[in-house]
This record gives sequence, structure tokens and C-alpha cells, in this order.
Amino acid sequence: MNLELQYLGIYSLKNNLNFSHSQAYSTLLGWPIFYLLYLWLLSLYPDIRDFYDDNDQFTVTNKERNAYNSFLEGLEDWEREVLDRAVSEDLNYYILELSNKGGLVMPVILEMEYADGSKEEMRLPAEIWRRNAKQVKKLIVSENELRSVAIDPMQETADADIENNYYPRRIIPSRIESFKSEGGGSLIGRDVMQDIKTQLKTDDDEQDN
Repeated sequence: MNLELQYLGIYSLKNNLNFSHSQAYSTLLGWPIFYLLYLWLLSLYPDIRDFYDDNDQFTVTNKERNAYNSFLEGLEDWEREVLDRAVSEDLNYYILELSNKGGLVMPVILEMEYADGSKEEMRLPAEIWRRNAKQVKKLIVSENELRSVAIDPMQETADADIENNYYPRRIIPSRIESFKSEGGGSLIGRDVMQDIKTQLKTDDDEQDN
């Protein structure tokens, strides 16, 4: 099985995202230099401030407010209660998209690491692929902020390519790099065939040395 973690969408019912075009430019020119220069120019020339300094793609307009009100009017009573409860709980909502590129349907083992350092393991049965054997989505609701996700971290399933099993993406060392590297202490990466040939040291051997 070859799974790919394609997209991790983070949705919060109370989050307000602000990302101006000046911040977008700063990613190209370097955040500290450009941002300080931009603030300095604004202080000298307030007229250069334009519409997009205060508005971006996440700005809520009356068009979105009207659409939201129409959406609320179309909800059933039980649906409105569920929505109100979700808003009051203020939880984190994540949509996890998984792609099965190899075609072999197998269970999905997830290891989720949160911002507070805690980890949680979630095992999804193979029935998750029953409607679509190529792509599936999983909704994760959590009180903590999700930092990273790993698929099958202990390599329990038959996955030919483990480089696409992480979000955010990680650089996986090749077998040659793993062979050349020293130490690490990983039980998965050690060479058991060579380690088993090691002679057991005794107290007499230490005294002779």
C-alpha cells in the first residue's frame, strides 16, 4: 500500500485569518527587512495605503454575510443545535485527505502530534476505503492544535514508499545514508544481522583492557 498525505485542512469556527498583500511580498523579500521598510514608508506617506492593506481574500463582506444568513435559515432545528454546540465548544477541526496510490486496500495507522507535545495513535480499519479505493477523507476533531501527522510510523503495513507518509513532509534518508550514519539508537534502523555477531563482554575482558 502506498498512501500519500495530500492535504491537511485546518478549520476553526472562531478563527479569523489575516494575511495582507504586504505580508505576501515579505515572503519573497524577507520578512524583517521588507516589513520594517513598509511600515516606515507608511509613516512617511500615508497616501500609499490602499484597499488591500486592510482587506484580503479572508475579509468577510456583506455578500458572505448574506450567504451565511441564508444558510442558517435553511437549516433544520437539530442542525442549528449542532452548529451552535460546535461554535460554543471552540474545537479544532481537521480534514485529512489520504490517497491510495498502490491500489492495495489496507488499514491506516495514524500518529498525530499536538502542539503541547502529546501524541495520539488512531487506527482506521480497511473499511474506510469501501466507497472509494483511491482517495478518502477523514474528519478529526481535537481540543489541541495539531502539529504533524505520520502514517504508519512503526512500518506495520506493506508500504513501498514511506516518503509521502508525513505532514509536513520530511526528508527521509536513503538506505545508503542510513548505512553510513553512525549511532541514532533507532530499533528500526539498526543492523541486527551484524549486531548479533558481537561477542558478549565479561568482567575479565574489561580488567584485561
